Amino acid sequence: MFNSLTKLVKKNTGLLIRLDDISENMEWKYMDKCEVLFDKFNIKPLLGVIPENKDPELLSYPKNIDFWNRVESWRSIREIFTICIVGIIYLKSSYDIRSIASSIHRI
Repeated sequence: MFNSLTKLVKKNTGLLIRLDDISENMEWKYMDKCEVLFDKFNIKPLLGVIPENKDPELLSYPKNIDFWNRVESWRSIREIFTICIVGIIYLKSSYDIRSIASSIHRI
């Protein structure tokens, strides 16, 4: 009985890995390292891709001109990555969470 339960739990339990804010402009050396680890350990991540990045902080990184081909290869060739879209036009908010929390607390 215990063996059956253990097998059932192992079969139906997992870890979800999601990476967000993947865009043409980002620190690609870290994504390269992630890809190697995903392949090595057969990890099937969920990747949140920014279709149109307008965020000044991310735009400060060099542009990967092969970005969309790479995204397509994750989706079609490798078939182990799931791609999701992080909005359509991306611009990170400059709201300070502490000031928002403070405002809510006063209400």
